[in-house]
Amino acid sequence: MITFVDPKRIDRQLSQLSIQRWELVDQIAFTYNMIHNAIEDRMISSTRWALSDSAAEAALISQLIDTASSPRVSECSEILRHLLQLRADLFDLDETFSRIEGPYYEHPWPRTFVDRTGTIHAAASCDGLPLDARLGWLPEVSGETDMKAAGGRSSMLCTHCLPQFP
Repeated sequence: MITFVDPKRIDRQLSQLSIQRWELVDQIAFTYNMIHNAIEDRMISSTRWALSDSAAEAALISQLIDTASSPRVSECSEILRHLLQLRADLFDLDETFSRIEGPYYEHPWPRTFVDRTGTIHAAASCDGLPLDARLGWLPEVSGETDMKAAGGRSSMLCTHCLPQFP
C-alpha cells in the first residue's frame, strides 16, 4: 500500500509543536529560576546563577528532606511537582514530534526555517546559527526547491546553508 506524504501538512503540525515546545522550555526555565530563588542561590552574572539548574534542584530536594517541618515545604514541594509535570509534558511533546516527523526521515524533503532576523535557512542545524536559536518554520514551502523557498528574497538567505544563491 502506497501512502501519500504531504510535507506541507506534516511541517505545519511540526511548526505548531515547535512553538508549544519553546513555551514548555520557557516554563521550565522560569521554574528553575523559582528553584534558584527558593534556595537563595545568587546570580553571578545577569543571566547565570552560581549553581547549575540540576545542582539547585538537588539542593532544594535536600532542603526539603532536612527541613520537613518548615513552613515553606508546601511551596517548595509544589515547585518540584510543577517541574516534574513540565518535564513529562515536554517528553510527551517530543514523542509526538518524533512520530509525526517519521516520514521526513524515511524520505527527506527540502525544508526552510527563518531566524529572528528574517534570514532563511535550509537547515535547523545550520552552522551560522547560535546553539540556542529559535527558528520559525516555513511549512508553506516545505517540499519545494530552495529557489522557490527563497521567493526572490536572496538578500535574506543564509550564506552558510544556502551558499549556492547570490
